[in-house]
Amino acid sequence: MQCSENTKNHTEYFSQIFSHGSLFFEEYPPVIGSISPATGYGNTTVAFTLTGNYFEPGGTTVKFLSQTTGATGSVNVLNPAILSIAPTQIVGSVTIPYAATMGLWEIKVATVDGGSSLDANAFRVA
Repeated sequence: MQCSENTKNHTEYFSQIFSHGSLFFEEYPPVIGSISPATGYGNTTVAFTLTGNYFEPGGTTVKFLSQTTGATGSVNVLNPAILSIAPTQIVGSVTIPYAATMGLWEIKVATVDGGSSLDANAFRVA
C-alpha cells in the first residue's frame, strides 16, 4: 500500500512537532447549557442531567451553591455524586438536606485544567 504525498507530508510534519515538543492543545473552559430537572426539594435526592460543552471525563467537578446565603455552610454548598461525564453531558445525583436554603442556586463546573463556569439561577430548591 502506498501513501499519498499529502499523507507523507502530514506524517513528517507531525513527527517534527512531536520530536521538538511543540505540540499545543487549546483548552476551552466548560460551558453549562442546562440542567434537568431544574427544581429539587429539601430532604430528597435528585437525579440530574447537566448538558453543555467541554466537560472533561475524569477531570470535572460540579457544585451547587446557594445564592440566597452567599454559599457558606455545609447546607449551602452541595457536592453531587457524579455517575458519568462525557464532553457534552454530566449525569449525577444531588442530595438536598432538609435544612437547605430554599430559592435559587447556581451551578459551578470546573475542569482539572483550571477552567470553570458558573450558571446563576440554574437550579431551584423548593
